[in-house]
Amino acid sequence: MATGVDAKLLKSTKFPPEFNQKVDMQKVNLQVMKKWIASRVTEILSNEDDVVIELIFNLIEGGRYPDIKSLQIQLTGFLDKDTPSFCKDLWKLLLSAQTSPQGVPKELLEAKKLELIQEKLIKLPKRLDNDAMILIGETAVEEAEEVAEVTRGADAAMTEAAWAAEVALVVVDLVHHPAIVTSETAGTVVAREAG
Repeated sequence: MATGVDAKLLKSTKFPPEFNQKVDMQKVNLQVMKKWIASRVTEILSNEDDVVIELIFNLIEGGRYPDIKSLQIQLTGFLDKDTPSFCKDLWKLLLSAQTSPQGVPKELLEAKKLELIQEKLIKLPKRLDNDAMILIGETAVEEAEEVAEVTRGADAAMTEAAWAAEVALVVVDLVHHPAIVTSETAGTVVAREAG
């Protein structure tokens, strides 16, 4: 419930157009989002603040359709200048999550894909020489940069996820055959880590 001051702030604050879209929290994997929220708040505040994190959890779990505008107003005293960007990133992830069959935002799936690809590259056979490893890495990066056309923004995690979406997903396993990291594989790993 908004106080008189909150109501005035709601009317006077300019919010991004995404905030006009509703999010159905029943379609969102809350455990995955809670992990992201806790990580992001800890990053912003440079320490883990359980009170702020729990406040955000309570605000997004308070109803089926949370009010992101009200949430932003209520968080301003805690996250200060980072509140608008945090809320915008959170809302974009929630909007993405509700359209995903797994309830996990596409951006987080893509970031997990990149992480799995990097792990796979590290596990490539030791007999690969440095030149082969450099060539594999440079080719993937060049391809991604050509296709992605992503401008690095304020939120490095989101930029990396957007960039990762365009990275070639086939990692060469020179011993036998290519290994493919799919969205389903990444989603399973993300959900398992959050749960």
